[in-house]
Order: sequence, then C-alpha cells, then structure tokens
Amino acid sequence: GAAAPGGAPLPWASLTLMSTGPGAIDPAEAERTGLLVEVLPTMGLEEIWQVMQQMEKADGERARRLPSPEVAAFLHRRWLANVPQALITTGGHLVAAPDRVAELAAAVAAGLPALVVSGVHDYAWPVPEQTAMAERLGARRVVVADAGHSPNAEQPAATAEALLAHWV
Repeated sequence: GAAAPGGAPLPWASLTLMSTGPGAIDPAEAERTGLLVEVLPTMGLEEIWQVMQQMEKADGERARRLPSPEVAAFLHRRWLANVPQALITTGGHLVAAPDRVAELAAAVAAGLPALVVSGVHDYAWPVPEQTAMAERLGARRVVVADAGHSPNAEQPAATAEALLAHWV
C-alpha cells in the first residue's frame, strides 16, 4: 500500500475527491455562502430553502440546470436534515479553505490511487479548476455529463460507474 511521507502506511486504499476544488469555493459562491451563514441564526431551514430556490430560479444560468423533481425533493429533504450550527461551521471552512493539494500529491505520489469526480456544471468550484487539481495530483479525472454540483444525486448511475471503476 501507499505510505505517508516518513514511511507510515496510509489508512486508505484510495482517494476520491468529488465536487471539490483545491481550496476555497468560487468567489461568487463564497458571497452566497456568506449570506447564508449570516441568516442561519435567525431564519429557519425551510424559509432559507425557499429563498435559495427563488435565487436559483432568478439566476438564468442555474435556472437552465434545475434538477429533476425527484432530485429536487431529495436535495430539499437533505437540506432540512441539517443542523444550522454545522452549516455555519462548514460555510466558514468553504470560504477560507487553504489549497492543500501539494500535501495530497505527496500521498498520491507514494502510490495512493486518486480520482477527481465532478459534474460538468459545478457552480461551487469551476470544472477547469477541478481538472487542474486532478492534474496536480496525477489523479484520474471523470466529469459526469448532465450533472452539476451533486453528480451522485443528479446522475447516480454514471457516478457509481466512475467510482466502481476506480475502487475495483
């Protein structure tokens, strides 16, 4: 198996990065996340969900890629299952995360098989940025057609196929 710098064996057999970039989210998405973090202490999750849906429908680019009703219902249920404090903490990390790809690249270079997966229309981290990250890692790259930031929900069969090809 792969070993960490210094020779200790890594606790994983492989690395999969899905719908993530090398650091903080895209600046436009960071602005939206900042607004979300501000209102979470004072608004309910359902109310925030409704506002987010209105914002997405008003965004011409996103409106063209709205998920199917089945996927939208799943994403809604998943949103409502959150804990507001966890969303606040996660939001803070998303807007300020440092680029740590060089550290990951050391593990990948030591023999850890790596895969970077995203939808073709990811709004949180630009797809070219995710592709560049895969190149920096020397990772296999899969872009799932007809999917956005949640290829596992939007195109589960194609996503599962990509994961199985990497894991098996």
